[in-house]
Amino acid sequence: MPEGIADDICAWLCQGQFLRDYCRQPGTPSTRTVYNWAAKDPEFCEQFRRARDIGEDAIREEYAEHLLGPGALAALAGGKKSRREFNRRFIRPIDLRLQRWRKHPR
Repeated sequence: MPEGIADDICAWLCQGQFLRDYCRQPGTPSTRTVYNWAAKDPEFCEQFRRARDIGEDAIREEYAEHLLGPGALAALAGGKKSRREFNRRFIRPIDLRLQRWRKHPR
């Protein structure tokens, strides 16, 4: 594994970003290569797993910010129609992101 690449990958994942998006950038390894490194290197595997856990927490924090933000509170104040809008604008995008995150193998 090239020097510093493990730290770059893990920093990316800690922000709640997807490995596939990291690997699409020029000059980065493929996702398959990263998973192979994790399979062969127990230290990197543990670092990678911790980064994924921290990233999931970052997504949850973003979710909470949306739920507690002023736009969300205003959307909730307007009754049933506003609640549907709240779900469409605030809940569904973050829920989809968490579902996508969980689909990726660890």
